[in-house]
Amino acid sequence: MKNLVIAIFASFFLAGCGTDSTQTSKPTQTIHKLTQEEVLELAKKGQLNLLYAKYEDKNGDKLNTELKNLLDRNKLGRDFYGDKEGNIKRIEVHPLSQEDTFFEIQLGVLLRKDYFEGITFIPVDCSKNKEILEKLFDKDQNARNGTGEDTDDKNQVILLSLLEECGFPTKKEVGEKGMDGIFFVLQHSYQNIMAYYYGDMQKATTKGVFEESTFALMQDRLLMHFGHKQIYGTQIIREGLYDLEKPSEVNKRREKVGLPPIEEYLKRFELNYEEEMKRMETKNR
Repeated sequence: MKNLVIAIFASFFLAGCGTDSTQTSKPTQTIHKLTQEEVLELAKKGQLNLLYAKYEDKNGDKLNTELKNLLDRNKLGRDFYGDKEGNIKRIEVHPLSQEDTFFEIQLGVLLRKDYFEGITFIPVDCSKNKEILEKLFDKDQNARNGTGEDTDDKNQVILLSLLEECGFPTKKEVGEKGMDGIFFVLQHSYQNIMAYYYGDMQKATTKGVFEESTFALMQDRLLMHFGHKQIYGTQIIREGLYDLEKPSEVNKRREKVGLPPIEEYLKRFELNYEEEMKRMETKNR
């Protein structure tokens, strides 16, 4: 009889434990790899939570000293893994690609949240987008060819006010000249502004709004502003050609996006091709 009572008590106790376990257990949240575009969108909205993110290598192990040093020197790319709420749980590092470099530039600017610092937005009539953008194009080009005053800062305020109030327009809405107005004002804007709208310009280029050769100018300029070597050799500074990635392969990259050989390009600036390439090779050693 005593053994029967103990058995009954034990069965109730175990049943109770099972019930409590069911009530308190939480479903395991699954994480997935976010695209770079998704990460940037979360950052732009202020919803990118990196507080609990753990860095790992491709094998899921903690970063060793070598990888930590490379990460600190911005020499590694990052893949972000998070739950459906956008909380980043895991960051996996990998060898840095050119695409990663542009991604990291954009992400850094978005996380610092200083891209509109010093900008005083003004009212804009969205029904006059085309007219406004065409005027911006004319002002920018007049300043470049010396027939007008330097209005880069004013142009920037007008463009940003338009883009933030009316959204990024299409070529159908504002025409080719209007889209060129966007490109050239951004091309001559502050680096954080250029980085903020880089994704929009990239999408427009993919859709054929801008030529790849035109977008290459912005890519090189953005890399230069953030201390990276340029890809296509379009940026010239006082000393000559700005630092160039793999100089021996530059013409292959230029041909791919529709740019003429760099020998021809350097002649426009009265620069000697052999001397500039030798200087670039020396810097890359």
